Amino acid sequence: MMSQYRTPREQAEHHFSKISSPSTARERAFEERDAIKAVQDEKTQRLREARLARDGQKPKRP
Repeated sequence: MMSQYRTPREQAEHHFSKISSPSTARERAFEERDAIKAVQDEKTQRLREARLARDGQKPKRP
């Protein structure tokens, strides 16, 4: 039976790509977490500005 890989390096790279996939999943999880955090921060800022406007105060800029 003939291998689908021409060299041992190609075979090793193929196997390594299977091993390295969890780090890709980890990166996607962190990106999703960061995106959720950004949305929450924007909403918090909008609510803060609305509350300050309602109370007649000037918003503080960090």
